[in-house]
Amino acid sequence: MKKYYVFLLIALMGVSFKSFKPKETELKWYDWNEGYNLAHKKNKLVLVDIYTSWCGWCKRMDHDTYTNADIQEQISKEFIPVKFNPEEKNIVYKVDTMSLNGPQLLNLLTNYQPSGYPTIVVIYPKKNAVLLSQAGYQNAEQFKQTLTNVVAAKDGKIEK
Repeated sequence: MKKYYVFLLIALMGVSFKSFKPKETELKWYDWNEGYNLAHKKNKLVLVDIYTSWCGWCKRMDHDTYTNADIQEQISKEFIPVKFNPEEKNIVYKVDTMSLNGPQLLNLLTNYQPSGYPTIVVIYPKKNAVLLSQAGYQNAEQFKQTLTNVVAAKDGKIEK
């Protein structure tokens, strides 16, 4: 009988310690159609992470940069985050009255000059303006500065 009490005590301790574990947060990524419309309604910027399934630097940015708590907080406050893989087939992307496939949307977002993956594009839907289109991996420190600069640009106060 004592064995059962000891087992029960250990199990309860495990449950109580588990409840004290800090909660890990994760960004809620939207697909293009949902995120673009939501940003328009909420008057937020759209942060588009253009990636491919085979891109190693894209995976590294997901692992190193987007898991950073400061980055997550900054994105959640100012942006609607959207993941976009232009190589996915049979998806129709809506931009206002246009219906586009992946390569067409990629060209629209990068002004017909895609230059690699990952590419970060920031759009201000209310003004129909692309505020940033930048290719390449950024660590958390670099990305935090990029986000700060693009928010300042939206507000008309570009930081140097």
